[in-house]
Amino acid sequence: KQTGKAFEKMGLREGMQEICLIAFGSEKEKVESALQESAKVLGLEEDKKFLENNLKKNFSALKKAYEINENTLKTLKDLRKEKALEFAILEKIALVALE
Repeated sequence: KQTGKAFEKMGLREGMQEICLIAFGSEKEKVESALQESAKVLGLEEDKKFLENNLKKNFSALKKAYEINENTLKTLKDLRKEKALEFAILEKIALVALE
């Protein structure tokens, strides 16, 4: 349910070259294992710079897609703008996971 909504919202379609998997959990080892297994099943390769590079390149689009406003980013003023956006996106994703 959530994956389908996310794909639709982000405009993902067949033939796309980039995707980002995000997982949450209370045990780091289990989360990392789940991500590795998911990537293997999907035939994906890990790119540790993916999120950082895409935050810089697609800052405005990501901000709009996740409905993150300037006030939210201003509350995270101790972080540089890309890190603040990353934190805000992950927070939104975590809240959806709780629904």
